[in-house]
Amino acid sequence: MIKSVYKLSLLFFICLTVLLSCKNDSGSSGKIGKSQNKEKEKPESNFNTNVNFNIFIENSGSMDGYISQPSEFKDVLRSFTSDIPTYFNSYPGIYFINNNGPCEQFPKNSTPDYKKFFSDLSPINSKSKCPPGGNSSIDDIINLSTKNMNNAISVVFSDCILSYDNTGEDGAKSAQAKIKMDISKKISNQKLSTIVVKFNSKFKGPYYNESKKGVKIQLTKTINRPYYILIFGETPSLNYLLSKIDFSKYPGYETSYTLIANNKEVKPESIITYKNKIGSFEFVKPASKMKIIDAEPIKGNKEFQFSINVNLKNLPFEKDFLLNKSNYSLSENYEIKSINELNKSEKFSHNITLYTNDLKQNANLILGLKYAIPKWVESTSSDIDDKPEDSLQQKQTFGFKYLMTGLSEAYVAKNDTLQFKIPISIFKNGANDNNSTKFPWWIFIVIISILSLFVYFKNKK
Repeated sequence: MIKSVYKLSLLFFICLTVLLSCKNDSGSSGKIGKSQNKEKEKPESNFNTNVNFNIFIENSGSMDGYISQPSEFKDVLRSFTSDIPTYFNSYPGIYFINNNGPCEQFPKNSTPDYKKFFSDLSPINSKSKCPPGGNSSIDDIINLSTKNMNNAISVVFSDCILSYDNTGEDGAKSAQAKIKMDISKKISNQKLSTIVVKFNSKFKGPYYNESKKGVKIQLTKTINRPYYILIFGETPSLNYLLSKIDFSKYPGYETSYTLIANNKEVKPESIITYKNKIGSFEFVKPASKMKIIDAEPIKGNKEFQFSINVNLKNLPFEKDFLLNKSNYSLSENYEIKSINELNKSEKFSHNITLYTNDLKQNANLILGLKYAIPKWVESTSSDIDDKPEDSLQQKQTFGFKYLMTGLSEAYVAKNDTLQFKIPISIFKNGANDNNSTKFPWWIFIVIISILSLFVYFKNKK
């Protein structure tokens, strides 16, 4: 009888050992080891790199001040136009554009005479090559420049002044509504993503005061004014563009804002790390499960902190946009302590540190990047532009916030309030985690107790 019990116990312990080893392989908690670096990279998509580039230069009267003299605007336009064939082996189509539509200067993949084009670039020549028809409204320019976007990138150089039938702020709000309607259709039909890059440049010439129904003010001295590059295309195409061209290296660069379409397909790869840790915790392996267990704040304090590594390399965001904490959303009672770029040779692009001083028994965090308009848009926008030489007004653009709001509202309507979501589960020590990978030791204790009672009664007989 004793031998039978011995064999039964031996069989039980063998099964238990196998079970525990399986658990350790598939999901036990522990520190990041070399095995983390062996996780397979996702295969590269079959993205077609034969992208068509189209450059549109607004040539309304309000743009004359940028091209009437040597300026950063002309420098950036010249550099970007020549960078396309340099990095992508493709000549862009170049157009002047206004409310009458685009006027082709060089067809796509023809060899343009850049030297002559830029030496001739002036208010008189731009109008002779593409006569404007009264006011040029940026909402119409955006709509006209984003037609036939199949495997194409459209790049618009504009001052983005929201002129709308010379009706001031009320007209700007009407333009906002039209932008929202137009772009929402393109998001659905063409999966159109948008990058807005802000620059500043020397400016001298006529300025049209939109807050006073477009009254012309002739500037006789050179000032600095903002202008923008609006970039439209599918997310992979825009990421391909940013992989080669760093807009922040162009003269007059200030900042940027990105809005991506089809965000439900955007799931950045991420892992839990021990970097910048405060308190104690373990995480479920592989670290990509994004689940923390046995979390405890630091002794004698309520502080708890951990970090994650995220791969944002395949998304078309400018460097400064991803490093700005205010562009992110974080649920529960956590805050972002820091965002740091990782070495380009690493699998992940950014390390993000998350902090709380009120660790709950369990929490389901959602970290995401907002569609919400960044703070720089509000400070850039103005509803009063009657003194363009004023030190503040010359840094602002009339109605700019309405343009950005129209774009943002279109993306939120067709997607979600966040451009991507990273879920993170956190459980304190002893908290109920239905998916916990810890072995249920109470089962072992029960079985041992039953075996002991069985042996006891058999021996008693």
